[in-house]
Amino acid sequence: MHMPALQILKIAIPSPVFGLFEYTAKAADNIQPGCRVRVSFGRQALVGLVMEISSDSEYPRHKLKPIDACLDQQAILPAELLSLLSWAADYYQHPLGDVVSSALPKRLRQGDAAVVSGDQVWKINADSASQANELLKRAPKQLALFNTLLEYGALNAEQLNALRENWRPAMQQLLNKALVSTHEQDCLSAASHPQHTAKTLNAQQQQAVDAVTDAMQTFKVFLLQGITGSGKTEVYLQLAEQQLQQHKQVLILVPEISLTPQLTRRFEQ
Repeated sequence: MHMPALQILKIAIPSPVFGLFEYTAKAADNIQPGCRVRVSFGRQALVGLVMEISSDSEYPRHKLKPIDACLDQQAILPAELLSLLSWAADYYQHPLGDVVSSALPKRLRQGDAAVVSGDQVWKINADSASQANELLKRAPKQLALFNTLLEYGALNAEQLNALRENWRPAMQQLLNKALVSTHEQDCLSAASHPQHTAKTLNAQQQQAVDAVTDAMQTFKVFLLQGITGSGKTEVYLQLAEQQLQQHKQVLILVPEISLTPQLTRRFEQ
């Protein structure tokens, strides 16, 4: 009778013991490093993370326990992060299982499914920028909110709360006028990064770029002041691009934690 091939899984299990623990699994289960598994550990059932897969073990195979279950269809931590966690455990002389466990949210540590509900986001509709000034000339709050979305792209409720007080009535009006749309965004999907296209600067933006450019060969500090949505980010982008074209480097500091993904995405573009 043909027996299914077995793999040796080297698993990081939250415990004060150093090293990885070996269990077996069927090769047909297609388990990858970075997947969570449930295992019997002493008298407990614990959730561990597969760090390595091997065909060999330093122990007699009949003494190795099989895993109880594989909890993930694909790795929830990438190879780069697994390598970083291994390095951190070694550098700080701390049990790897505890280090790996600290990298997982509580519900994942408990074995819950690695799924999340979508995040509602709002963004401007295509071609609505050309209509906004005319449609919103008597609605300053709506225009300010529209310009915020124009500057940052798609924003969720937490990010909008950080930018504007009582924004929902104005947002509803923008939705009614078909200037803005809302949809549910997958929180776990990889972000797309379309190529950034430089925008034509208005007079005030160009004045700011020219002032900084003229002083670029000396040490000087500038404070760029403007309300949210006034276009400060585009000034930073064009100044940064100038330096990159001269094979120099630029350091961007972003204070608004909830908005970091949006700004990071624009600079990556």
